[in-house]
Amino acid sequence: QGVTGLPDSHLAVSLCEQLQNQATLSGETREANQSGNRCSFHPYEKLKLYCKHCQVPVCVDCATESHEEHPTMSLKKAAQERRSTVQALITEGRNILET
Repeated sequence: QGVTGLPDSHLAVSLCEQLQNQATLSGETREANQSGNRCSFHPYEKLKLYCKHCQVPVCVDCATESHEEHPTMSLKKAAQERRSTVQALITEGRNILET
């Protein structure tokens, strides 16, 4: 049976799920960049902010209209924070595999 016969490690499964979620978010951000980094609701506006509550990039108009009570941060800072989270998960996964 090899590796497939081994029981699942809940920690490893959890790390894989977190990495997949982060990869999905990175893919969404990459697709937004390819579309000119424009808002789908306000095509004339660039996505410059990140809604922390909804966990989505937003333009200034969306921030003041449908996300006005939500905390926001710059999209650049949010990307930097996510990058460090993904890197920490990768490092943790490597450490687990090495032990």
